[in-house]
Amino acid sequence: MALLAVNADGSYETKCAICDRPLSDPIFATTAFISDPTDRLWPYSDAGMHWECYAKWKYQKRFAALYFDSVQQWISTNPYWGIVAQTDAFILSANPNLNEPTADIDLRAIGPGFRVPILEWTDWINGGWDARCVHDLQRTAMLDIEARVRKIVSNSETLLRLSHRALEGKS
Repeated sequence: MALLAVNADGSYETKCAICDRPLSDPIFATTAFISDPTDRLWPYSDAGMHWECYAKWKYQKRFAALYFDSVQQWISTNPYWGIVAQTDAFILSANPNLNEPTADIDLRAIGPGFRVPILEWTDWINGGWDARCVHDLQRTAMLDIEARVRKIVSNSETLLRLSHRALEGKS
């Protein structure tokens, strides 16, 4: 995740990578995922942005797709995270062996999605996700995939079972 400098008063010292004004919550940020420094979007990888700036940014869809593709590559080679479900619109991956078994759902429409404790998945996928949205771009992206995800992974028990199975396939 991008390192964001914070002032003593709690305000952000770091500026938005898009508008160059000081950051304020809610913030959109990614890890460094674009390795080519000649890519015009490279400076935005591993940077913080206002959610509103990100949502209106002319490169938002391309940036999100690049992030999504990098997550897909990373998860396929990571021995600790398994792909539980995947479509062209989302990747649901999980690590059931953490102290708190966890799932990540990344969305092509926005890039980074949500991190959800597996034990909370049943409530989360049945509408609890809405409270975790900080911008309408997230909400719209989730509304587009919610029914498909719930059809595949409807509850915590199923997610836990599928996450173990996904890791078994990697060993």
